[in-house]
Amino acid sequence: MKFIQYTLITGLLLSVSYCSAQNITIGNTTLTEREVAVGVQVPWEIVWGPDGHIWATERRGKVLRIEPTSGTTTEILDYTNEVDYSGGEPGMLGMCLHPDFMNTPLVYVVYASQSGFSYSENLVSFDWNGTELVNPLVILDDLHAGGIHSGSRVIVTQDGKLMMTVGDGGDGGSSSQNMNSTGGKTLRINLDGSVPADNPDPTSYVWSYGHRNAQGLTQAPDGKVYSSEHGQSAQDELNLIEPGLNYGWPDVEGFCDNYPGSAGEPSDCEAAGFTEPLIEWRPCMAVNDLIYYNHPSIPEFDNTLLMAVMKGFSGQSDRGLFILHLNDDGTAVEFDDNEDIILANKGRVRDICMDPSNGAIYIAVNGNSYPGSGPNKIYEYKNEAFISVSERAMTQTLNIYPNPSAGDVNFQVSEHLLGGSYEVISYDGKKVLEGSISSTKFEIKSGALNSGSYYVVVNGNLGSISRTFIIQ
Repeated sequence: MKFIQYTLITGLLLSVSYCSAQNITIGNTTLTEREVAVGVQVPWEIVWGPDGHIWATERRGKVLRIEPTSGTTTEILDYTNEVDYSGGEPGMLGMCLHPDFMNTPLVYVVYASQSGFSYSENLVSFDWNGTELVNPLVILDDLHAGGIHSGSRVIVTQDGKLMMTVGDGGDGGSSSQNMNSTGGKTLRINLDGSVPADNPDPTSYVWSYGHRNAQGLTQAPDGKVYSSEHGQSAQDELNLIEPGLNYGWPDVEGFCDNYPGSAGEPSDCEAAGFTEPLIEWRPCMAVNDLIYYNHPSIPEFDNTLLMAVMKGFSGQSDRGLFILHLNDDGTAVEFDDNEDIILANKGRVRDICMDPSNGAIYIAVNGNSYPGSGPNKIYEYKNEAFISVSERAMTQTLNIYPNPSAGDVNFQVSEHLLGGSYEVISYDGKKVLEGSISSTKFEIKSGALNSGSYYVVVNGNLGSISRTFIIQ
């Protein structure tokens, strides 16, 4: 079944309300809005790092590292002399971190360069030395580029490969069907820059082709890769990217249906050898990056793609964050009362990332008109009522003293464990005592336990916590 979304949204289908300037209610979940960083200049990529920071590229040629709680922003790379950016679509674009970043602190960055009237895109890795990005190493250079349609989203997939989108550079799609060009392609690359042996063509980086200007790329936990792509004028796309497939551009835009402005398309995409999108938008929404979301802090977003939407040119209001609910196997978008656009009053939303520990989402905006202008902001939307696994560990405490003990054993617990229960278990696996917790302090009297080693398990609303103690 084909899903065509006509973008004439004037209300909100999902149960969404803006309680105040700072709170957004989505179903039964309230998200608190907070400005994280102000004055960022046309951010293009934001990535959540395993170091607990947001890493961001600015189109003018800089990389920033942002501490999300305080908003402290540090410039860690200035590549403005190398990057071509004159206010248009090229510039410093996609970025991702090495999958084992804490042990291998490499950062991969895509940027556009220009020599005379010739453009090219470059994929470069940098070392993070704890203060700045150093030691640039070219992974790929002289990739197809132009003054528009730069593509350039890059991720590391679960199998440890770089995957990167490259636009057609504004050539009308002539490169998209040319297998000797990198233009209009999704590329798959080993981390060292070599061609993976299991690519469709083991001598080529090309993973999929027939693209126009894909600027969104993400992978779901089951391995599926999704990409959002700018249409020419009427048909933006969400594609499920698979190896060796031809997604049609310029012969097909969106579905094979000869929509006005795309006359001459084949009536049967499959028979013609083209892969249709999961969904298309009419008219274009200027779709951008997306993430897969399935975090308990916002259950209304379970198994969704959250997609940044810029809505093209000045004066168009349907911009913000699209919520796309996937079916169980991730092969289709389900349209019902749970699909909508939120955050429609923030301007052109360029990118999104997520803190995996607490489910907070972050968006980067690019002003109100094409192709984007600064200064801009990065916002956080967080369910303050949700307590993450790491926060639970911090809020539940259990202390035992004296330990070892030749007499009474005292237990002190945090208030979060009041109303819970405890069990004392010997090291041969037998439960020897149990009780309820009505006070933050309780004790086991001398003589209640024989000499030996035990552990106590305390159960509360936020989970259980255990400790070992010894009776002498």
